[in-house]
Amino acid sequence: MPRFSTLSPGERLPAGWTHQTLPSVERANRFDLVSDQGTTVLRVRSERSASSLAVALRVDPAKTPRLRWRWRVSNVVTASDLRRKDADDYAARVYVLFDLPSERLSVRDRLRIAAARLLHGARLPAAALCYVWGNAQAVGEAGWNPY
Repeated sequence: MPRFSTLSPGERLPAGWTHQTLPSVERANRFDLVSDQGTTVLRVRSERSASSLAVALRVDPAKTPRLRWRWRVSNVVTASDLRRKDADDYAARVYVLFDLPSERLSVRDRLRIAAARLLHGARLPAAALCYVWGNAQAVGEAGWNPY
């Protein structure tokens, strides 16, 4: 998969990247490739909007145990706090979604995932990590999603 930095400003996003909107959100973010100090980067413009840019990858964690990205935010969301539902809003976030073998899950979790997949679709992942650009917690602090 090509890095954004290998492309030219104004080019289309690389193949495989999809814009995912949210049914309950009226306006979607805008994504484009721009130059930032000589490097092509993904710019996300969010003005009272929300949506995601996603790519599906098959990664062997034994061969690729780390993810790496850089980000910069021009405007923080002052009320963001990963511990509270009412503050689940961030200037930027990166989700890593993955599935787990069902035998690694408790019976309760298997039932919960099966019910969620019936409601939201079979592609719903079993687990997720979410990295956020927030300001209520210290860098590196972790917590459970309140949802």
